[in-house]
Amino acid sequence: MSVLRWQVLKIIGDVIGNVDTPTEARTGLLRRLQENPDHPEQALLAHLKDGLKEAGNR
Repeated sequence: MSVLRWQVLKIIGDVIGNVDTPTEARTGLLRRLQENPDHPEQALLAHLKDGLKEAGNR
């Protein structure tokens, strides 16, 4: 496993496993993981882009 993939999986695990993570953030990340089951890097990137779009709409 590459260092990048390990780091991404660690970040994803921390976000999903943190009780302080908002439910919508957790479910959004899980949805992106389902859409990209073999590419957690792409799932995390898509999730982060979703957050930027949402922040821009405020």
